[in-house]
Amino acid sequence: MTLSIRISKSLGFTLLVAMAVAAGWVLTLGTYTRLVLAALALVALLLAVGVQAQNHVKGLFFLVLSAVLFPFQFGRVGAHPWNTSFFLACFICSVWLMDAVILGRLKPLEQSRLVVAVVALMGCTVVSFIAGQFPHFDADGAPRTAQAMQTAIFLVSAALLLAVGQLVGNLRTLEKLTWLFLGAGSLACVLHFAPTLGRFERLFHAESIGSMFWVWIVAVSLSQAAHNRRLHPLLRIALAGVTVLALYRGLFQARSWASGWLPPLAAAGIILFLRAPRLTVVSAVVVGLLLVNVLPVVSNAAYAEEEYSAVSRLEAWRVLWPIIMESPVLGLGPANYYYYAQLFPIMGWYVTFSSHNQYIDLMAQLGFLGLAVFLWFAAEAAVESVKLYVKSPAGFPKAYMAGVLGGLGASILAGGLADWIVPFYYNIGIRGFRSSLLFWVFLGGLLVVRRSLRAEAGMRRNAASRTEAAVPVYQA
Repeated sequence: MTLSIRISKSLGFTLLVAMAVAAGWVLTLGTYTRLVLAALALVALLLAVGVQAQNHVKGLFFLVLSAVLFPFQFGRVGAHPWNTSFFLACFICSVWLMDAVILGRLKPLEQSRLVVAVVALMGCTVVSFIAGQFPHFDADGAPRTAQAMQTAIFLVSAALLLAVGQLVGNLRTLEKLTWLFLGAGSLACVLHFAPTLGRFERLFHAESIGSMFWVWIVAVSLSQAAHNRRLHPLLRIALAGVTVLALYRGLFQARSWASGWLPPLAAAGIILFLRAPRLTVVSAVVVGLLLVNVLPVVSNAAYAEEEYSAVSRLEAWRVLWPIIMESPVLGLGPANYYYYAQLFPIMGWYVTFSSHNQYIDLMAQLGFLGLAVFLWFAAEAAVESVKLYVKSPAGFPKAYMAGVLGGLGASILAGGLADWIVPFYYNIGIRGFRSSLLFWVFLGGLLVVRRSLRAEAGMRRNAASRTEAAVPVYQA
């Protein structure tokens, strides 16, 4: 039996070599090279699928790392290049779905209203994509490639939340994932202030490191510093220093970019309020009173910097409203409104433009139904986060839920400034997915905390039941 197997392997290897030699003899050098590269890529893909299927968490760790420190781009989808984060997120979600649906090797999804809301958002996206194939104006919508990519951004974002919630098995793994982000994000913050910034300039490009990075580095670092008393005091001070660096960068170095300082500041306020509500309120009042004297100067400077942006956004929303009303329930389909916008003049010009607002984007693409489902999802995430924050024990779980609450509130605020949560293909684009994925990854951790707390509660009940059963009952 062993000899026959060896002979079969030898014959197979010989046949493979013979086919390779014959192909090299018949085909041109360019065609042969492309075939070899395609074969190597296929082998690498199969190996990657095998590794990811065996240990799903490795892919998530590399995804978080790539979101912060690997801004590499390759290929093109229409006019937009792929980046490692979007490609890796698609890969992780695909392997997860293959394991869960085709092979049936993974457990069912968490039974919660949050999961139902996420799945409903994915369903709205698919329905709006189908409805968007029927034009509402005497003009073509976005190219099919753009529609497909915008649909993929919606679906992969939502699927990433579910994948994290299921693939991260316990709080210990979630803690490792969180500290990986803190380490990479802290390094990014320090490098931003380094004298040799020119070497790392691509790491901080606005289109790849966006508002969500600054929101979540502030939310996660400050929540661990303020709420996780089990950490060493020096480590808590270092994390508070990361928060200060991130806020300093937004408030002083990028003051004209409201998305870079206002949402992170809101995240810090929420987290500090959870830690010391009275002190936070008093401090906010004192700071507000101090700003009264300089408020006119600050507001005039800010308005001078943002005047054109504010006026153009308001005009864009006014122009988009009648376009949205053409299909108010299901929307115009992913990415389509960008091309329909050029049918209506904005400031006297017939041009394509985007809304620069997450909620206007949702209405235009997925209709009022999609916007309502997204707001339902955000409300469920907020309610679930508050419940878990109250129930979580001291240490990492309590701090993590404080960070989720701060990050969620700040992200909802950031959505009013631009399409940071679900990037619009023609504005922040695929490159913006590199930072937007952090929102979905950390909300996915909410499901991990929920499952872990339920498992601990179940173990306590079982232990109590066994103790009661072991106590002898004496009858008179």
